[in-house]
Amino acid sequence: MRVGFSCSDSPSREIFNGGGSEIVMMESPCRRHGPSVTIERAPPRVVGHQCMARSMTGRCRGRQGGQMVSRYTIQSAVKVLDTLFAFTSPDPLTVDELGTRTHQSRNQVFRCIKTLHEYGLVADREDGYVLTPMALRLMPSIRRDPIVMVAEPYLRTLQEQTDETVNLVVRWQARETITLTTLPSRHAIRLVSQVGQVSFLHAGATPKAMLAFLESSVQADVLRELPQYPRYTPYTELNPERLRAELSVIRHRGYSISDQDFEMGGRGVGAPIWDRHSQPIAGISVGGPVHRVTDETLATWGPLIVQVAEAISTEMGWPGRPTNPPRVQQNIPHPGVPVGK
Repeated sequence: MRVGFSCSDSPSREIFNGGGSEIVMMESPCRRHGPSVTIERAPPRVVGHQCMARSMTGRCRGRQGGQMVSRYTIQSAVKVLDTLFAFTSPDPLTVDELGTRTHQSRNQVFRCIKTLHEYGLVADREDGYVLTPMALRLMPSIRRDPIVMVAEPYLRTLQEQTDETVNLVVRWQARETITLTTLPSRHAIRLVSQVGQVSFLHAGATPKAMLAFLESSVQADVLRELPQYPRYTPYTELNPERLRAELSVIRHRGYSISDQDFEMGGRGVGAPIWDRHSQPIAGISVGGPVHRVTDETLATWGPLIVQVAEAISTEMGWPGRPTNPPRVQQNIPHPGVPVGK
């Protein structure tokens, strides 16, 4: 993750690097903006279809030996898409940096980036390539997703009540999740998530909340391959028995806790969103920096986020629990109504 002042003119220096994440302090000389610090996760080393699972099992969502199994797949198109989805932040990227992220040769990346450039999706700057506003043309179709339309008002209410970063995450492929919506905190120091960020089910508040309620076959697959899953931070759990026990606790209380297992310096809670068949199809989370999110804070957020997730689920057609009583006694407000009023 990155920790820094939000003033874009500030210099930076690295102060921590470990467990796949980094913390960077940025000292702002800007008198007009003043200090404004964010905690931000570093861009993933592997993005798009270049899935970490391939290094574990030799395959990646239909790939075998690094190649797509389907005879209908256009290999060159996959390489171009891998390059496109390597742009996970506004920072410019060089050909060498793109090659590192996509595991492609310099020549392959150059051809892919030129294709994207000629199409108008990326622009060539002196310090590298950046996405153009043309990519925003896809945003309206994402915002029309039913779950986004239903969830956003509730997420805004949750963000206003907690004043921390709130995320909407959906299950993507068998063992991964992808962030659809994120509402950042207004605090100067805050967690920052990225729309489109892909992660595995074994770490993070929302992924673990979904994994705990997924079918046993999926859980068995994840636990079996867990030792080879990515260790996002030194706190990422890669012991199958300990994660199995944690999933049991999550099922019992209805929400998960992430304590720096996905983001160094970040803590939060997550709960699943259910479909009309009572299957977890998505999840929501709220999180913040460890110095502000205490154990008492997590205990308060847990029941609240369960209620918010269940309110969203109900609007999505979830029939509810026919036998078990609600885990939370307080009523979740309709979007726009403060808690307790």
